[in-house]
Amino acid sequence: MRHTNPMRLLVVVAFAVVGVAVSNGCGDDDGQAAPVDEANLVRGGQLYDTWWTVPGVLDPIAPTSTNPGYGLTAGTRTGSDTWRCKECHGWDYRGRDGAYGQGSSRFTGVMGLLHASQEDPAGELFDTVKDGRPATAMSSFSSHLSDRDIRDIVKFMKDGIIDETQYIDDASKTPKAADVARGQSRFSSVCAACHGSDGKQINFGTQAEREYVGTVAVDNPWEFLHKVRFGQPGTAMPSAIQSGWSVQDVVDVLGYAQTLPTE
Repeated sequence: MRHTNPMRLLVVVAFAVVGVAVSNGCGDDDGQAAPVDEANLVRGGQLYDTWWTVPGVLDPIAPTSTNPGYGLTAGTRTGSDTWRCKECHGWDYRGRDGAYGQGSSRFTGVMGLLHASQEDPAGELFDTVKDGRPATAMSSFSSHLSDRDIRDIVKFMKDGIIDETQYIDDASKTPKAADVARGQSRFSSVCAACHGSDGKQINFGTQAEREYVGTVAVDNPWEFLHKVRFGQPGTAMPSAIQSGWSVQDVVDVLGYAQTLPTE
């Protein structure tokens, strides 16, 4: 769920650019190669969300400056938001071709990551995140993320990114096929313990602008899918992936969550 307080030109494939391939391996802090297979997929998804809130991250302090790479984009935001991976690539991982496309208040013009997930070698992705790309919207993250952190993000990019157009209709923001009754059962048995039966136990927003499970599900179903699949960084929220849920299981819960109160 979106947390206001924890919870980019543009020919950039920010995490996916041509580089020197390193076969299915990424550099380690000691200079040795380490396979992405050993990285933590779920942690990588949380780092993609808000990296400085993830336990064990190299730099746990939220940036106060605006990401210099972000200034090369069409984006208009400032401060820590501009350092979040999702801020350029979107919750649907489609960047300028998705929900953060032209007309969105979060449009940056940066390309999405589906290409990275499907085609780009892990070593290239690792080098791009670590070293950045001069004159593009991708800044170096070497002073913020350790090699372990970056490997986890690469693992997420290679194995965690899904094409959400298969599950969510962009125009209506509704699931293309959801078993609402099944989603209700899962929500009641797992999610309600913290969020309440109506999804209003936790306010993700502010007192003036309240945000609940139903609010996020209706307003930003792509974010909902990501948060449920990977969990909310810095909290005890469980990851559906770690719990053995399929993407369809999460879509079913989304279908039910869209019936919950939004105010």
